[in-house]
Amino acid sequence: MAYLLIWVAMLAAPEIIWRHLGWLGIAVFDLLLASVVAVIAVYRIHRRGQTIAEAMAASRAGRRDRAEQELRRRNARQERARHEAALPWLKDKRLSPGELPGVAITPATGTSRHHLVGHDVVLDFPGDRQIQVIMQLRRLTRLSLEEAKHLLDAAPVPVLRVPDMPMAQAAKYVLESAGATVSITGPAN
Repeated sequence: MAYLLIWVAMLAAPEIIWRHLGWLGIAVFDLLLASVVAVIAVYRIHRRGQTIAEAMAASRAGRRDRAEQELRRRNARQERARHEAALPWLKDKRLSPGELPGVAITPATGTSRHHLVGHDVVLDFPGDRQIQVIMQLRRLTRLSLEEAKHLLDAAPVPVLRVPDMPMAQAAKYVLESAGATVSITGPAN
């Protein structure tokens, strides 16, 4: 209610003061309003048990922390985008990883000679966030939910065989960002 009254005073009072007192009245009104706002701010600070200098330092520290968090989020987004750029099927939903030359999903021992060269991305331990790991497994391999769950339960297991190290590191990053422990073995010969 007090804020509503202040808002009405901010809108209506200057016009009334201008008509009766002119510029001097407006200046006095603005100073009075600024001092009321300052007194309210000081009252709130002292209610928290802080001095004004402590409150200013805490405000600066809060702004600095928010800026650092935003920088970390931005860097994480850029790193994720850089890693995912190495895996073209993550961007194009119509493209399957098995269609790319040299990429094999959950490579078995009986795979063709074409798929024997490359780096294996091995899921060592799924970690505590198994649902997120299953989601990322499905995203990487295009497996069904049931197949991804069986793959997760069979850990340690090779998840993906890719032809070059940047693709392997990108797949490892995607799974580790979900909370899994992943290793790269290879090149498989």
